Amino acid sequence: MSSLLPDSVPLLSTADNSVTALPSGIPTLLLFSSSWCPDCKPFMAALSVMYEDLNEDEKQFEVVYVSSDRTEEECADYVKKMPGWLYVPFSQVEHCTFLKMTLKSCAGSEQGPLGITERKFGIPNLVVLKGNDVVVKECANADVEGFRGGDLPTDWA
Repeated sequence: MSSLLPDSVPLLSTADNSVTALPSGIPTLLLFSSSWCPDCKPFMAALSVMYEDLNEDEKQFEVVYVSSDRTEEECADYVKKMPGWLYVPFSQVEHCTFLKMTLKSCAGSEQGPLGITERKFGIPNLVVLKGNDVVVKECANADVEGFRGGDLPTDWA
């Protein structure tokens, strides 16, 4: 399999839209989500709390947003609400498609157009990676929804 997040695909910071390198040595969480999805907003809020709590003293994980937004404007407005995460630029539609097809995680409305016959996960979905290509956990949503403070989930390492 190709690297899920190769260096050739720029990642932008939601804080200032600058190209930002993926930190090494910590888990990377791919967030499949969109601005129009009603379940995604409360999930993003819960993930934001977890992100800020666990990364307060030292960065323990990074989040990379993979958009299912319908337009570049929707994506741009949505990333402004994220707490300094990274995201795959909307213009990198080929790479977003690659991630969705490889991990079988997408919005229901994308399943047919992407040719995904067996979708494993809808949106929101959080995939935990070790490095930029080893899937550690296909769906970490319950970890986020059940977070009440404390430590990084042990199965994320």
